[in-house]
Amino acid sequence: MRQIIFISIIFLSTQALSENTSTGTNALLNNTTGSKNVAVGDSAMKSNTSGLNNTAVGYFGLRNNTTGKQNTAVGSYSLRYNTTGDDNTAVGFESLKYNTTGDKNTAVGNYALQDNTSGTSNTSIGNYALSDNTVGDKNTAVGNYSMRSNSSGNDNTSMGNYAMRDNTSGSDNTANGNYALRNNTSGSNNTALGNQSMKANTTGGSNTAIGDDAQLSNTTGSYNVSVGNAALSSANGDTNTAIGYRAAYTNTAGSGNVMIGHKAGYNETGSDKLYISNSDTASPLIYGDFATQEVTINGNLIINTLKDSSGNSMIRTVGNVVHIGKNSVTLEDASTTSSGKDEIASSNNDLQIGTSTSHSTTIKGTLSVQAPTSANHATTKTYVDDLTTSNTNNISSNSSDISSINTTNTTQNTSITNNTNSIDSNLGLINNNTADINKMKNGLAQVAAMTGVTAASNGKSHISIALGSYEGTSAIAYGASHHDDENDILYLLQGSRSGNTSSSVLSVGFSF
Repeated sequence: MRQIIFISIIFLSTQALSENTSTGTNALLNNTTGSKNVAVGDSAMKSNTSGLNNTAVGYFGLRNNTTGKQNTAVGSYSLRYNTTGDDNTAVGFESLKYNTTGDKNTAVGNYALQDNTSGTSNTSIGNYALSDNTVGDKNTAVGNYSMRSNSSGNDNTSMGNYAMRDNTSGSDNTANGNYALRNNTSGSNNTALGNQSMKANTTGGSNTAIGDDAQLSNTTGSYNVSVGNAALSSANGDTNTAIGYRAAYTNTAGSGNVMIGHKAGYNETGSDKLYISNSDTASPLIYGDFATQEVTINGNLIINTLKDSSGNSMIRTVGNVVHIGKNSVTLEDASTTSSGKDEIASSNNDLQIGTSTSHSTTIKGTLSVQAPTSANHATTKTYVDDLTTSNTNNISSNSSDISSINTTNTTQNTSITNNTNSIDSNLGLINNNTADINKMKNGLAQVAAMTGVTAASNGKSHISIALGSYEGTSAIAYGASHHDDENDILYLLQGSRSGNTSSSVLSVGFSF
């Protein structure tokens, strides 16, 4: 009893001096100055000399550690070959087994980070997670076989069984989901969130896939973005964007496409296409072609105000009235892109319709000018000719055309004046002839009336009145007479009137 007590006292004294704890054959066998170490298991920390604050629990745990410190190894062969590596944690059979100088690694799971030698700041949780990593740094792998084949890839994050399983040298990738980026080898800057997202990718880079089976078949395509289950599932092109369930689903080699909506562009196989739709229709609400810079809207377009890049209103509506700003609208002939093919264009407060003199404009209804104050407000282009042929020359606003306008106006004014003078002259002749005819009718009517005037006889005086008519013209005649019996002389005075015409006769007659 006394001997047992003596041995116990010596044992406790030894641990107090070195602050090490070892249990197992050859545990901490070669330790010299190392302190605060715990070794439990056959040959645990056997070669440690000056390493500090290490914990090894398991057969051959930290077996070759010499100066490494702050390491934790739980599991047979965990951190087996570590020599100078610091701040490592290995939990699981052969976890971080071959690590020699790597620091700040965490491996939880059988064979986790098994082959790591000098890689630092890696985290692996799961059986075979980062199993083959040797020199890769700052990787995080969570899940069985997650990033198993990674050797030199850096700054990768994979969460899910078999996530980034085959990655070797690819860096800056993020995979979250079972089999996400499963076959990636050297592709970098990829983000895959969802089961089997980007599963087949090998060397494609800078891709983003969110959703189960998103970019499932992509192998080498780069700069693609897919959001939605099975979006861009078959694609292997570049610079595609697909948002929505099975958007761009069947596109295999197309590039530069933008598909937005449920099954948008589902059957499109080309490149540089735009689809905005909520179904797999070939006639989406909005369709575009980036190659030709054309957009088709298969629906109604409602615009309250359309502004340019400077904030100026190009088109705005007030009630039922549409206002179009200057320099804001050009409708071009789609068959050509050459200059001068604008069918309708506005510039500097002017509106041009058509590009050729052979073009015509038809207006069904009334064309009016609001509150015109000048004769040229209604039209600014006039065709003036001899009223029997059409003038085919446009009159523009330049000085030569203005001169032509003035010359044309002067000529037409002169012609109109001459015609007016000729008409006035003819009307004068007609009026004169009419007056002469009327005078003749008046004269004949007066003659007829005078024949009815009677004379005095037998020494008497006599007054007589008579009426006459010719071709609808009437006249009145009157007469006064005296018969001198002594001398047998007849004195006769006659007069007549028709309209504005009058006549008179004085006669003296005698009998013998």
